[in-house]
Amino acid sequence: MAKILVTGEAGFIGSHLTNRLINDGHKVIVVDNLSEGKKENLNPKAKFCKLEEGIEICKKYFGIK
Repeated sequence: MAKILVTGEAGFIGSHLTNRLINDGHKVIVVDNLSEGKKENLNPKAKFCKLEEGIEICKKYFGIK
Protein backbone atom coordinates (compact mmCIF):
# COMPACT_ATOMS: atom_id res chain seq x y z
CA MET A 1 0.00 0.00 0.00
CA ALA A 2 1.38 3.40 -0.99
CA LYS A 3 0.54 6.93 0.11
CA ILE A 4 -0.39 8.87 -3.02
CA LEU A 5 -1.11 12.56 -3.56
CA VAL A 6 -3.73 13.47 -6.17
CA THR A 7 -4.33 17.05 -7.23
CA GLY A 8 -7.65 18.16 -8.65
CA GLU A 9 -9.71 15.31 -7.19
CA ALA A 10 -13.00 17.18 -7.48
CA GLY A 11 -12.72 17.06 -11.26
CA PHE A 12 -13.66 14.18 -13.55
CA ILE A 13 -10.21 12.62 -14.05
CA GLY A 14 -8.99 13.23 -10.49
CA SER A 15 -12.10 11.69 -8.94
CA HIS A 16 -11.88 8.56 -11.08
CA LEU A 17 -8.17 8.20 -10.37
CA THR A 18 -8.74 8.60 -6.64
CA ASN A 19 -11.53 6.01 -6.62
CA ARG A 20 -9.31 3.51 -8.45
CA LEU A 21 -6.37 4.06 -6.13
CA ILE A 22 -8.53 3.63 -3.03
CA ASN A 23 -10.15 0.51 -4.47
CA ASP A 24 -6.64 -0.85 -5.09
CA GLY A 25 -5.87 -0.37 -1.38
CA HIS A 26 -3.75 2.79 -1.43
CA LYS A 27 -3.91 5.67 1.06
CA VAL A 28 -4.81 8.80 -0.87
CA ILE A 29 -4.55 12.46 0.05
CA VAL A 30 -6.14 14.94 -2.31
CA VAL A 31 -5.59 18.64 -2.83
CA ASP A 32 -8.10 20.77 -4.68
CA ASN A 33 -9.23 24.38 -4.63
CA LEU A 34 -12.77 23.41 -5.75
CA SER A 35 -12.71 26.17 -8.38
CA GLU A 36 -14.01 23.97 -11.21
CA GLY A 37 -14.71 20.52 -9.81
CA LYS A 38 -17.65 19.36 -7.75
CA LYS A 39 -17.49 18.73 -4.02
CA GLU A 40 -19.71 15.65 -4.48
CA ASN A 41 -16.90 14.06 -6.54
CA LEU A 42 -14.69 13.86 -3.43
CA ASN A 43 -14.18 10.33 -2.11
CA PRO A 44 -14.82 10.29 1.66
CA LYS A 45 -12.09 7.64 2.10
CA ALA A 46 -9.44 10.07 0.84
CA LYS A 47 -7.94 12.75 3.06
CA PHE A 48 -9.06 16.04 1.51
CA CYS A 49 -7.04 19.25 1.80
CA LYS A 50 -8.47 22.41 0.36
CA LEU A 51 -5.65 24.20 -1.44
CA GLU A 52 -5.78 27.18 0.92
CA GLU A 53 -4.94 24.89 3.85
CA GLY A 54 -1.55 24.50 2.26
CA ILE A 55 1.40 22.23 2.41
CA GLU A 56 1.51 21.80 6.20
CA ILE A 57 -1.40 19.35 6.22
CA CYS A 58 0.18 17.38 3.38
CA LYS A 59 3.50 17.28 5.22
CA LYS A 60 1.80 15.99 8.37
CA TYR A 61 -0.10 13.31 6.45
CA PHE A 62 3.02 12.01 4.71
CA GLY A 63 5.25 12.39 7.77
CA ILE A 64 7.51 14.97 6.14
CA LYS A 65 9.41 17.36 8.41
